[in-house]
Amino acid sequence: MYDIGTFYCQLFAGIREGAARDIDEAFALARSHGITDVDFNAKEIDADTSALLARTGMCAASVHGTVVCDFENRERYLASLDGMKRAMNKALSVESPYFMCVPLAPSDMTPDKADDFKKAVRELIANVCEYAKNLPITVTVENYLRNDIPFSAYDDIAWLLENNTSLMFTYDSGNFILAGQDELEGARRFSDRTVYVHLKDLALTSGEGMERSGKVYASTYLGGGFVRNIEALKVLRAAGFERGTLTLEVNSSLECFSRTLKSKEWLDAVLTQI
Repeated sequence: MYDIGTFYCQLFAGIREGAARDIDEAFALARSHGITDVDFNAKEIDADTSALLARTGMCAASVHGTVVCDFENRERYLASLDGMKRAMNKALSVESPYFMCVPLAPSDMTPDKADDFKKAVRELIANVCEYAKNLPITVTVENYLRNDIPFSAYDDIAWLLENNTSLMFTYDSGNFILAGQDELEGARRFSDRTVYVHLKDLALTSGEGMERSGKVYASTYLGGGFVRNIEALKVLRAAGFERGTLTLEVNSSLECFSRTLKSKEWLDAVLTQI
């Protein structure tokens, strides 16, 4: 029914944590647990990546391009667009079916430039979709985890999807919460365009984590927090998302690899219930 994936960085963490001697062994260990798909940042893809996937029996399920969307002038905007195109070409090199466009704000952006940034992001995503039109890849956006990025809020996501007919949606359960929104409402509103899913879980903490509106959230293994992932999966499945990739996402430097495998065990049990 579903393919199960995780992020390359989470598998690479297995080396640091002593669970694997090298990336091949980390991939093989994940595969033995039923994880077959890998999400890459385009920056992680090199000349050996295709061979790595082939010899470990894994596949690139999605590649995300994190590129600064510079809107200071036309020349710098076009350089940003070229950066996105290069990232997509890396996705094509590993035969990824999806490319997730993640335009980042310039480091020197100030609040008074927010509207200009939003316009530039809208143009950039439209240009990326046009570039992909005749290529064997689908462009997606996710609901980003910061509410200062123009596609974290419901209305901004809706605008992008309504104005780019080929653009599809990557649903991220935890990101809706981090952006101050409801994860189930997000699943309901964009279920007809959802082609890919990121599942993450969050717990409130008094230690290190992601601070939002006076609260600090720690990323944990699936089932270890309060995100309503089971309910979200039920909403998506009822709307027709019955096959595709469910990606286990753990945004933590602590026990990232082991928490990924623990998340897979939790998901295996959940999928028998929905």
